[in-house]
Amino acid sequence: MSVFSKFRKAVSLTVVSAMLIMAVPIVSAASEVFDDMQGHWAQDDLRKWVSSGLMEGYEDGMIKPDRAVTRAELMTLINRSFKLIEKETVSFTDLTSESWAAEQVAIAVKAGYVEGYEDGTIRWNKQVTREEAASMVAKLLKIDVKIVTSKQIFKDASDIGSWSKASVEALVDNKIINGFPDGRFDPKGKFTRAQSITVLEKAIQHKQAEVNYNQAGVYGPEKNTEMVKGSVVVSSPGVTLRNMVIEGDLTLTAAVGEGDVDLNNVKVNGKMIISGGGPHSIHLIDSNLLHIIAHKQNGTVRIVASGTTVVKLITLKSTSIIEELNLSGAGFTAVQLDKELPAGAEITFTGSFTDVEVYGALVKLLAVAGMIDNLIVRDNALGAAISMDSSFKVVRFVLDAAAKVTGKGVIEKAIVNKGGTGTVFEKQPNVLEGEGAGAAAPVAGGGGGVSPSPAPTEDVYEITSSMPSQYMATHELLSVDAGNKLLNRSGEQVNDPFYMNYFPFFDVELKTKFNANKPYTRNVRLMVKDLSTQDGGFNDGLQLFAYNNEDSSFTDIVKAGVGPNEGQSIESLMNDIAKFWSWTIVAKQGVYTFKLQIVDAETNTVVAESVLQQLNAENALMQTIEVDGFDLNQTPKYSDQPIGEGYDPRYNYYEIMVPNDTNLNAVKLRANSDTEGARVSVLLEKMIGYDVVPSQTDVDGETFYQIPLQLGKHQYVTIELALPSGVVQHYSVVVRRLPRAEVDDYAKLDAADVSVGSSRVNVRLLNNVTSPSVTVSVYDSADLSHLLATRTSMPSRGFGYKSVYVDLIGLPQKGTIWVAVRFDDTGEEVVLKKAYRITSGELSIYDNEMEGLSLRFATAEEVNNYNEQNADSAGKGIVATFNKEQLPSDIKNFSYLKFEHTGIMTIPVYGGQVDPYHGPVYEAAGAGWTEQAFAQFTKVDVPTFYRIVFYDINDVPLGILYLKDFLLAE
Repeated sequence: MSVFSKFRKAVSLTVVSAMLIMAVPIVSAASEVFDDMQGHWAQDDLRKWVSSGLMEGYEDGMIKPDRAVTRAELMTLINRSFKLIEKETVSFTDLTSESWAAEQVAIAVKAGYVEGYEDGTIRWNKQVTREEAASMVAKLLKIDVKIVTSKQIFKDASDIGSWSKASVEALVDNKIINGFPDGRFDPKGKFTRAQSITVLEKAIQHKQAEVNYNQAGVYGPEKNTEMVKGSVVVSSPGVTLRNMVIEGDLTLTAAVGEGDVDLNNVKVNGKMIISGGGPHSIHLIDSNLLHIIAHKQNGTVRIVASGTTVVKLITLKSTSIIEELNLSGAGFTAVQLDKELPAGAEITFTGSFTDVEVYGALVKLLAVAGMIDNLIVRDNALGAAISMDSSFKVVRFVLDAAAKVTGKGVIEKAIVNKGGTGTVFEKQPNVLEGEGAGAAAPVAGGGGGVSPSPAPTEDVYEITSSMPSQYMATHELLSVDAGNKLLNRSGEQVNDPFYMNYFPFFDVELKTKFNANKPYTRNVRLMVKDLSTQDGGFNDGLQLFAYNNEDSSFTDIVKAGVGPNEGQSIESLMNDIAKFWSWTIVAKQGVYTFKLQIVDAETNTVVAESVLQQLNAENALMQTIEVDGFDLNQTPKYSDQPIGEGYDPRYNYYEIMVPNDTNLNAVKLRANSDTEGARVSVLLEKMIGYDVVPSQTDVDGETFYQIPLQLGKHQYVTIELALPSGVVQHYSVVVRRLPRAEVDDYAKLDAADVSVGSSRVNVRLLNNVTSPSVTVSVYDSADLSHLLATRTSMPSRGFGYKSVYVDLIGLPQKGTIWVAVRFDDTGEEVVLKKAYRITSGELSIYDNEMEGLSLRFATAEEVNNYNEQNADSAGKGIVATFNKEQLPSDIKNFSYLKFEHTGIMTIPVYGGQVDPYHGPVYEAAGAGWTEQAFAQFTKVDVPTFYRIVFYDINDVPLGILYLKDFLLAE
């Protein structure tokens, strides 16, 4: 996930003195204008979704259309826009019932468009890729992904995973998702907020545009013509459609069964998809169809064209009879026997056809009566059989693959190309030419012909794989020993597959391309053929790892191949490849060209190989990140990731812990990359956008970036690494200040690991705790003489750490407790003193009015003053003036306040100080102030859900002032 997706921003407020200096507004989710919406390619859909409440903006007045979404965020958008509410009971190892994503995942699983991974996870917080999104939407719409009218060929088609390819093609075919102008689909790329809503908007239109006829009857006017804007679905036998123009697709579902469906004077501008019907069933009368796809799962479907009917193209994916009867129109002009036709499928022709192409292997073409102008057997149509009755004629017959042609029909001209060598003709063509015709020999008992060559005697296999053309590598090259154990460069064994999460994945599939009912009988292995000369061969630079989920073993197929050295059967190898749930790429920088091959273990001959693979590996990791004077703490990205200290290239998120009594004027951040041609930028968060920090050089000649970090101001620092290829990697350094100067030492248990709420005391443990049970006891005195509560439990895994808790109700709102934590396996006990303040359920709430507060709308002069000093002009503002002595006692000593928008932000009330919200804020002018005015401006009407939240120096919220009624009263 991009680091920008982690930013949490608040609105900056400033003092009104001689002139008002206003903060950037928070725009209501009900408004239609966001600063970064205007001029965006998706602004129309963005405006529609924002105004309808399906998408909300951020508290900084931005919609962030180019921000990547996670799997759970996409589920939320889908569930919300499709009004899905039914839930399934789910259990995933990386999802707790308390997680905000739990409900959305349960709905998605129930709807059937999401399922978990083989390792028991759902990976809800993982950034969703474009191909994952396509798969989810295709399942959501229940699109038959096997039905594709035309396949768009993307430049990076080889990068699309075999598991998602059909979904991508189907959505592209249905104009629900598109590629990029440069011809790429970018399947492994991020799926942004803007892309999400445009795809879902089209998906909604696709769903809503359907007209479903599910009962027998006649539909359409007796006279005139009915225009159907969307698609039509017929899901019952005995349906007649008449006098219609269908702008979308027409689908005859499997529910038609073996029954009949008639089209009378119907024009379909989209596809006609036939999944149901019997041997007497589909009648096309005086109709006009661009493309018919016949794909019935079982049995035969008969499609009859009569009258003035014109069918520009019909694609046959299942056993079919196509017939022209009493026809005055062009009828079926182009017919394709698809490669998906099962072996032995029969296609029967009666009528006059312009072009017929055979792509399917081992199919049977039965030409009963009529003619074909051009019949072509393509090179992958191995073993095709064509039977021609004496009343049938083929004007031009082209063979790119060997076929068997029987019957007494007339072939005026046959062109047998090289691939068609071995074709058998029962009746000699009038003219026979082509490179493959040179081996012609008389057919026994016939009047001449071409002698057959032997048909394939063994199954033919193919390897498919999907690899990125560019990807992020690692500083640490891994290796495997002779026993196929995964080792790091230091020779230490790595047993945790989590280690592999930092590297890109690819897909490998071995399948039967041509089934001769005789598998390859010798032992084989999966190997890699090196076609690269860089770095003396890639064995020292590239590794392709397969992780076996069944026995938790790793195999580097570059070094060791897959399977035992003596090889294994082809069936066993196919099963083993299916077991590898993750294939991972690790590489030094360089360009690698190779093929995956199935080779005979004894003779080393090639049984099957993939297409050429080319990988351009770039090192997209920082070499070092340092902040002078502060230790970096690693922030976990995955639930099983241990918390550590210092820079580690596998981590993207860090924080530095700053006590409240620290006076920061500037700190020095150092970030370096050892990648040639890479550009490092350091960015500071602004209220809108980011400032680029200029680099400087210290007396030692080292580069640094001076960052004016102020408590409550630039809270987030972004380090951007841009590679020459355009790949960009982000790192985040978060400045976090701590209540009462408690610094959380991740290496030991301390008071910062204890949080106190209104009904529970929680203790965060180190992730490496192995004790099967931990006892937590809470006391109200240092001598531990008075026990308040105790609980023994097994530590539960949280986000990057483990924790235990004890239920405790009735604590005073503010006080001190002593928490004893005992590890039951060793008997070790740690006692922690915790000063706390409970805020949950105890916060002071004020509606529209408060002693010591006056509210008003900004004057026109104040608006003009703001506009003169800011590039973004405002239209309205609100001014809040506070008199310290008159304020309520629990508010008057606030350290800072923030305007917040309750439609976007969660209420900042925490049990204890666990992860308080930080952002650009205004801090009160010291203890001696008497009166201050704070102002907030917006381009449009002030949102009606503003509130002001007051905090003390420890980030504890003191009270909330709601402004809704005041704003509505204007």
